Formats: sequence, C-alpha cells, structure tokens
Amino acid sequence: MKKIFKIIFLLIFIVFAFFTSIPLLFKKQITDIATVEINKSIDATVSFRDIHISLFQNFPNATIAIADLFIQSDTAFHKDTLVFLESIHLKTGLLNIFEKRPTIKSIALENGHLNLMTNEQGAHNYDLSKKKDETLKNETTDSSDFSLNIDSYQLKNINLNYLDSAGNVHLKARNLNHKGAAALNGKTIHLRTQSSIEKLSFSMANIDYLHEATANLKAEFDLDLKNRKFTFKENNLKINDLILHADGFVQQKEENISMDFNFNTVSSEFKSLLSLIPSAYTSNFKDVKTTGDLNFRGHVKGLYNMSDIPKFKFHIDTKNASFKYPELPKTVEDIFINTEITNTTGKIDDTALVIKTLRFKIDQDVFSAKSKITNIANNPKVQATFTGRIDLKNISESYPLQLKQKLQGKIEAQITSSFTKKALENKDFKQISNAGYVSFHNFVTDTELLPNPIHIHAAQLSFDPKKISLKKLEAKTGASDLELYGNIKNLYPYLFDHGELQGDFNMNSSFLNAKDLLNSNSTSDSATDTISSLESMKIPAKINAHLTVNAQKVLYDNLVLKDLTGVVKINDQKAVFEKTTAKMFEGNIVVEGFVNTKPSPSLFDFDLNIQNFDIASSFGSMKLLNSMAPIAHIFNGKISTAFKLNGDLDNKFSPDLQSISGKALAHLEVAKIDPKKSKVLNLIDSQLSFVDFSKLNLKKIKAQVSFERGKVNFKPFKIGSYDGIPIQLSGGHSFNNQINYDIQMDLPASYFGGSITSSIANLSGSDKNEISIPIILSINGSVNEPFIKTNMKSATRALTKKIVKAQKENLVNNIFDKKRSKEDTKKNELKNKTKKLLNGLFR
Repeated sequence: MKKIFKIIFLLIFIVFAFFTSIPLLFKKQITDIATVEINKSIDATVSFRDIHISLFQNFPNATIAIADLFIQSDTAFHKDTLVFLESIHLKTGLLNIFEKRPTIKSIALENGHLNLMTNEQGAHNYDLSKKKDETLKNETTDSSDFSLNIDSYQLKNINLNYLDSAGNVHLKARNLNHKGAAALNGKTIHLRTQSSIEKLSFSMANIDYLHEATANLKAEFDLDLKNRKFTFKENNLKINDLILHADGFVQQKEENISMDFNFNTVSSEFKSLLSLIPSAYTSNFKDVKTTGDLNFRGHVKGLYNMSDIPKFKFHIDTKNASFKYPELPKTVEDIFINTEITNTTGKIDDTALVIKTLRFKIDQDVFSAKSKITNIANNPKVQATFTGRIDLKNISESYPLQLKQKLQGKIEAQITSSFTKKALENKDFKQISNAGYVSFHNFVTDTELLPNPIHIHAAQLSFDPKKISLKKLEAKTGASDLELYGNIKNLYPYLFDHGELQGDFNMNSSFLNAKDLLNSNSTSDSATDTISSLESMKIPAKINAHLTVNAQKVLYDNLVLKDLTGVVKINDQKAVFEKTTAKMFEGNIVVEGFVNTKPSPSLFDFDLNIQNFDIASSFGSMKLLNSMAPIAHIFNGKISTAFKLNGDLDNKFSPDLQSISGKALAHLEVAKIDPKKSKVLNLIDSQLSFVDFSKLNLKKIKAQVSFERGKVNFKPFKIGSYDGIPIQLSGGHSFNNQINYDIQMDLPASYFGGSITSSIANLSGSDKNEISIPIILSINGSVNEPFIKTNMKSATRALTKKIVKAQKENLVNNIFDKKRSKEDTKKNELKNKTKKLLNGLFR
C-alpha cells in the first residue's frame, strides 16, 4: 500500500512538474510564434516587455499574460505610439497554446492609451493591414476556416484620443471601461457589450458638442468582417441624464466610410437636455425640479471621406420649460428652444446651425435670441439677433455657476448683426451689418489687469457697420474714478482674424491712483516695487489707439500730479506721449516722447521740460532726479531744466539707469542751503578750517549735463561764489552714487594763516590783495562715504614762491625809488635856477 501511494505521489509530482515546466520550456517558442504572426498580419512595429504563461490560473485553460505592449504604425505616423497597454490577459485551451491560430476564450486589456489619427491627406494611423500581395506570399490557408468564440472580453481604464485633421473632428474619452462577449463564425461576429466613459468630449468644425460628459452604452452589434460592416441593433446610450436610442450601420469601404443610423430620445423631459450643459450637471442634479418636454431626434446618412461628410439633421425642440435648483432661490422659466443642425449635401461647408428660437425668463427679465450660421468651413456667415434685459444677480441665483465673485449689475441689449468672415478680413463694410446697443448699469466685475474690482455706474455701446461707439463709461476702481467715451473701430477683424483694433477716446478723471491701474500682483508701497508687478508687461500688439487725457489729480506712489492733460497714441506696441503737461512740485512739467515695448528690452526716449520745480521736494521724491544730482536735495529753491533722455526699460518697467544716454541744461535758483543734509559739505567743513558756509553764495546755477553708460558728466560751470570768490565745479558721478568731483577756486593768501600771514605782512596793501592761489578740492568715494583730497601742500609752496617774488620785486623797486628821488631833487634845483635867470632877463 505504501508503494502504491508512493507511485501515485510520484505520478502527481511528475504531472505537476510537467505542467510547471511547459511555460518555461516553450516560452521562447510561444513568444516567437506570437511575434511572427502579429508582424505578418499588420504593418506596424510591435513590442512588449514580457510574456507569461500559466497552466494553473484558469485550469483546464491556459492563461497568457503580456506586459507593456507597444504598437507603432510603420506609415506616415511612425513617430507616434498608436497603442500602449500595460497588461493583456488571454485565456485559451490548454493544448491550443502551441497552435498558430489558437482559440481565444476571453481577453482583457487594462490600463492603456489609444491614439487614433487621420492626417490632412486622409491617411489613418490605425490602418495597419498588410498589402494583399504581401499577405498572399505568407499565407496558404483560407482564413474563412478560422473559428473564434469569446466567452468574454474587457477593456479597463482605457484612454482614447481620436483626431481627424481632414474633417476637423476631435473625440476624447477618459477612463473607458468596456466589457462584452463575441461569437465568430466565419466572417461574422456578434457582439454583446456594455460600456462606460467617465469623461467624453466631442467637437467638430471647432464647435464643442460635448465637454467631459459621462456616458454609458448597452448595445448589441453585428460585425461583418468580410464587408467590414458594423450594424447597430439594440442600443441605448446615456449621456449625463439624456438617454438616446440608436439603430443603423457603419461600413468601411475602400476609400469611404458609409453610415446610416437614426437616434431619438427615450426620455422626453427637458431635464435630459439640461444635463448636457456641463455646469448644469451637478452632484444634486437629481433634485432639480423641471417642467416641459423634450423632442431630440436626428439621423445621419451618407459617406465620410476626405471631401464629403454624411448628410445629417439634428433637431432639438422644447416648449414652456423651466428648471429650479434646490439650493438656489430663483427659477428659470418660459424656456423655448427650437434648434436645428443640418447638412443636406454632404459638403462640410453646407453645414448650417439654426437657432430659430431661444428664449427664457428670470423674474421680470426676458432674453431672446435668433441665430443662423452657414458656410462653416470656408466663409462662415453669421446672422444673429439678441434682445433682452438681464440682472446678473438673477443668473447666479438661478443657475449653478462656479464663479470666484458674485455677478452684479444689469445688462440691456438690442443687437442685430450679419457678417461673413471674408467681409471682416477684407473690411468690406457693405457685407457687414450691425445695429443696436448694449448698456450696463451698476455693473461690478473683477479683471486680472486691475488689483480691485471695477464698478461701472453706467456704460453704453452702440453699433453701426463701421465702428462701435462708446457713448459713455462712468466707472470707479479702488479710489480712482474715470469717465471714458469714444469710438472703437475694426473690432471684428481683431477678434476673428488677428486684425488691428483701432480706437479714439477721451478720458476724464477727478482722481487717479496709479496703484489702482497696475497689475493685481502689486503689494508694495514703493514706486519701484509697485512697477515691479509689470515684469512681463508689454503694450498689446495690434492696438492702434488715440487717447486724450484730462485728470485733475494723479497719484503715483508719493508723487502728486495736478491738472494732467495730454495725448497718448498707442500703435505697434509703442506709446507716444504728445504735449503731456502737469503741475507738480509747485512747478510744471511737459513730457514728449515714447515707450516702445516691441523689442526686448523695451526702450524709452523722452524730452522732459521742467519749470520751477521745488528743488528739495523734487530731488527728494524722484529717484531719477536724485540719481542725476544726489546732493541737490540740500538746496531750497527752484529748478528749471530740459532733459533729453533715452535708454532701456528693465524687467520692472522702469528706466535701466546703466543704459541712459542724453543731456540736460539745468537752471537752479537757490534761496538757501542746508549743509547738515550733506556728508560732502560736512567733510569740507571739517577739513578746511577757514570754511564758513554763511559766505557761500549759490543763488543762481546754470549747468550742462550729459548722460552716458550709467554716468553723469558735468561740463565745468560756475556753481557759485564763496565770500565773493568764484567757485567752479567739474567731474561727474555714476547712477550708483559713486562721485568724482573737482571744485576749484582762487583763494587769497590771507586764508592760509600762519607763516604765510607774517610773510605778506611787509607787503603793500595792493600786493596783499593781488596774491591768491587756485585751490582744487577732489571729492571721491560715494555720496554716503565721501573722502576729499586737496592740493594744499603744492598750493602753499606756490604761494610762498609768489610772496618771495613779490618781496624781491618790492626791494628792487625801493632801490630805484631812492635813486630816482635824488635825481629829481637835482632837476628841481636846476629848474629853479633857470627860472630865476629867465625872470631876471625879462624884468
């Protein structure tokens, strides 16, 4: 008995070992068979990471598992992956795994991506079949003898992307799950399927018909392999809350896809149509109360190819419908919709979208519209009429919009429009007809361009064929107010064909704060940091505008401008300022020039004419002026100057000081100075003992200045006088406040004291006054840490030489004076004697 058990155990072990070793022994053979058969059948490159065979997982059936399957088309799409599947599981008969045409009982595809494309030439990346002459060389058996029965097949978590560039059709399906069973006998497959899609989107001719809708399909199909015909049998499709029934067929022919199918709604409630609007379909949509019936039907029949599409007609009709969301207080009622999308010729250009009626009411607000769009492909023609009044608050209280802010304000419109795309492109105003108006009242909205909401008290736009007139715009944002009116031209080419938008406006304001008009990312209180919010700012392209500005008061950081008037012209990303004037710092400024943001970096070129600015406040407040004259803030008085400046704008949209070039002629009238505010003057006072700033006279200064490569250079000029002695300044400084000045004046010898004073004591008064020497103060370092060098030693030596020379000249003069005095005495005596002699002769 023990021997019998041992024999049985040994036989079981041998069988187990045999079945365990088969997958290992024949793995390569099975892999080679699969690879050869696949590549013989399709024109594509197929690869996979691993293949695994199990004889026990579904015993008595065998299971084949393929990991990371890639399929790339060998056609014009060879660079794109057609199929990726993370895993494939096949169930087949135990003995079929060695056959070239195994019987597949079930198949499961999981976690994959399918990218199906048709290019503009009509080629398909999913057309992988070998040419007939190639397949005949490799096949000797008739595939009609092939018999396939699939108990079940499954797609799990598959993402599908279909793009037809020729027909401008795009379909996306995310998280597609599909399961079913198929029976194949000869050339016919009968399919029983059930599918679901988490997010389904579909667009054609740039019109979105579905956007991330949920979809479920339960259907039966017959697939005729010989004729490549796909027939719909019992099919119920649910998209969001809309249930459609469809029947018909789709058939692949040589160069065409033939189709003929009809669909209609199973449920006839208006609620079903409402569910197709993405924002309307919420988690509590089942609790939405609706009234009204829905008539939604259609048919598609014809051929689809490179030049033709099937003829079709879709019709949507609902009357006297309404809906109310449980969490919202108001009802949308009196809803009438009558819409058709048709194509009667099979040419895509003959597709027409007609909205015969669109009407709804919320409280007392009624809105209605009619529209017709034809010739969609080549030259779309639009005819539309909009009439009604809407309180935006009513919309947010009746419809579940996902908004960051509440809608506020009332809009009233009465517009009739008719135009074609070519008419817009060619500016053929005879083919464009617009009439009517749109008005806004107490309208509030946010915009990314402004840091605060904009409150529009009243605004009205009126339309005619050539322009749109802004009759008025009264608005406020932050603390700023503005009134704007003017004309807008070329709006439609700008919107539809990248044309140039033209405008001519007048703007009035009692108060404008620059911070209210800057980007909302700005949070700093300094002028530099305020402008830093405009790091990527460019004047919009294709804007040609003329703006006349009149503002009573403008606040820019800590700068106050009053009675600002001027003209700003915007064109080709360039803003040109013409005779822009303002009052500031108790004086006046005139600005002319431009800012050009088209190149990188942006450029500026300005002429600034300043009259009677208060020196202390202007140089203390304006960074540009302070950089040009960093010690001018010590003066109390007035400045008038003319600047010519050009350079680059940095990424903060302010002048790059290192790039500035130009020149200026400045006139300063100084009432007094405050030496305590300047470290330079304090240093002069400490190093020169004789300095008394009360003797410094700087009442009128006239200076010529040039700017180049980040430096300010002063042409030598008289800056003033000290105790009646002229003072001349030359040199310059950099915009980072590194200074290099030379101050020169001729000081009398008496200022030097000590031995110099005793040396000139014996000189005559006139000599003492005539002896002086040029003193040069070289000021270097920075404005905050200056240091001074003087030529005092060389000046003292030069003065000593002057005194010695003067003393020698005095000594020589004294000797000659004594000799001349004796000779004069003798001459006088001789003269007197001669006079007496003559008197005696004529007596």
